[in-house]
Amino acid sequence: TGSYDHTVRVWDVRTAEPAMQIDHGAPVEDIAWFPSAGLLATAGGPTVCIWDMLTGRRLRRLTNHQKTVMCVKVVADIGPPSAEDDRGGGAATRMFTGSLDGHLKVFDCNDFQVTHVSKYPGPITAMGIAPDCSVLAVGTGNGLLSVRKRAKPRAQLLAGGGG
Repeated sequence: TGSYDHTVRVWDVRTAEPAMQIDHGAPVEDIAWFPSAGLLATAGGPTVCIWDMLTGRRLRRLTNHQKTVMCVKVVADIGPPSAEDDRGGGAATRMFTGSLDGHLKVFDCNDFQVTHVSKYPGPITAMGIAPDCSVLAVGTGNGLLSVRKRAKPRAQLLAGGGG
């Protein structure tokens, strides 16, 4: 769970007690587990932090937004593989962040470099991605709901069908 007291707690469901607590450093707006479940992204203030959940240590602090990051999503196997992709040619994992600065940013999770940026006409307050990565929905503070659909399904992209 993420909280406005700046903490993220991982709960042991057997005891209903926190098994781990980490300090994001700002009120936590959103969290997202990586597909391996060994890493966690936390969003709050103008930063996104990447945590190693085995040790509780912060691995990265990303400061690519000018205002509060309201949402973060991690999507496995989307997009072309990066040069650093060590998984043998599969598609790379991407992280999407949306902020009150109106920017949606896409990061390559191998090196956490921004690969794509979209500017929206208002502060981004919510975001969702379809499980097959075919649809991206973004909600803004000025009432806009943007729904973008991929021209080709992910299965065609991974099979080399272009995109």
